[in-house]
Amino acid sequence: MELLALIDVLAVPNVCGSDVQKTSNFSIKPVRLSVYTSGAADLAAVPPLPPLMPSQRTPADFKVKRIKAERELVRDLAYVPEFTNVPIIYSDFPIRLDAQEYAQLRKVRRTELYGDDDGAALRDVLFS
Repeated sequence: MELLALIDVLAVPNVCGSDVQKTSNFSIKPVRLSVYTSGAADLAAVPPLPPLMPSQRTPADFKVKRIKAERELVRDLAYVPEFTNVPIIYSDFPIRLDAQEYAQLRKVRRTELYGDDDGAALRDVLFS
C-alpha cells in the first residue's frame, strides 16, 4: 500500500497482535514500512482533489490553528507494554496425515498462496 500525504502527517501504524485470521495465514507477521520524501513530479501526478465533504474540517475549523511542527516526540521511559498476548510463544505440533487426507489437502490447497508449504495450507483449511 502506498500513501501520499498532501499535508504534514503524523502516522502511527497499528498492527493488531490479535489479528490472527485468514488474511495473515493465522500467524503473526512483521510489518515493513518505508517512508519517502515526494518530489515535484510526485505532487504534479496527484489528480485534482474533490471538494471537501461537509464532515471534513480544515485548520480554520480548529481552536488551535497553528501546527506545532517543531515539537519533538519524546520517548516515555516509564512506559511498560502490558499486552495480554505478549510474549508470543510458538510451539510446533506435528500433524500426521494419512495418504487419503494428504491427497484431499493437495486437492483443496491454494498453490498461488502457499506454494509447497503444506503447513500453511493445512492451517488455512483448518481455520477456514
